[in-house]
Amino acid sequence: MEEKHYILNEFVAFLSKSSVWIITILSGVIAKISFDVLGGRRLSFIQWCAVVGISVFGGYMMGTWCDSNGWEKQGRWMVPLATLFSEKIIMWCMNNYDPILRYIFLKKKDKEENQ
Repeated sequence: MEEKHYILNEFVAFLSKSSVWIITILSGVIAKISFDVLGGRRLSFIQWCAVVGISVFGGYMMGTWCDSNGWEKQGRWMVPLATLFSEKIIMWCMNNYDPILRYIFLKKKDKEENQ
């Protein structure tokens, strides 16, 4: 019985610690869905699930980055914006992966040659 109580306490502690990030991600998802609906975008249920999944992923990544760099106050506006634009950012990265990877690896190669 104590194990269930321990797990429940840990879950409540996690929710209270992460509540700001969860609320900001949810507000970004709501803004994304509202923006798409007002824009007349028609998607199937599976496509909406994919959009929400990508948005949550982008918001989570920005929240993690803000948390690890001590940007808690800035994260309150950066996380919803990242959530809102993450679908477009990921689509851009998917369409331009070749130049991005060339830039990253050529820059690393240049640094190694100069040392």
